[in-house]
Amino acid sequence: MRKSKLPQDIIDIMVKHGLAGRRVYVPKLPDAPEQSRNLVTRHLPKLLAEVEADYESRGVTFFSEGSPRKMFSGIYGKGRIGVRFNLKPRTAASVSSGAWKRWREWFSRSERLRLDDLRTLADDGGCDYTALYFTYLEIRKRLRAGEAVSLGEYARYHRAPEALMEQVRDLAHASIQSCPWRAS
Repeated sequence: MRKSKLPQDIIDIMVKHGLAGRRVYVPKLPDAPEQSRNLVTRHLPKLLAEVEADYESRGVTFFSEGSPRKMFSGIYGKGRIGVRFNLKPRTAASVSSGAWKRWREWFSRSERLRLDDLRTLADDGGCDYTALYFTYLEIRKRLRAGEAVSLGEYARYHRAPEALMEQVRDLAHASIQSCPWRAS
């Protein structure tokens, strides 16, 4: 422990509060907000962004498949997370577990309801739900990447009105905005 000479006004305050003659610990203030975050909260948004990208590219929800937790752990388990982010096994397990909990919570409260709306749109528009689901994921991926989305191509592919594709695009945009791990 390092001794330091304090200004008289601070000494007077400490005497006033009964701290005279005692050792006092003064915590160091972080220089930047990033330094105050622990490793789990620092890596969690990165991992959730990867899970989201995997959802968009493969359609894996980690919700409705058989043994979703086992599938999630197979892809985003502590060993792979530890290697990917250079973390100790215990920290990697916390990151993986935290990502699993947040993904499941978001998917059950938000995305599952959008997929129900998508199913209704497919039924009302006379489209195949599975094909429309993968179109939804592709539109979502493009919107998230900031790319332009040509709804006419999708409307021709599904033989559906462009207004239906606009609703699908709106669902995808709302889905992206609902992700709690996204900074903006």
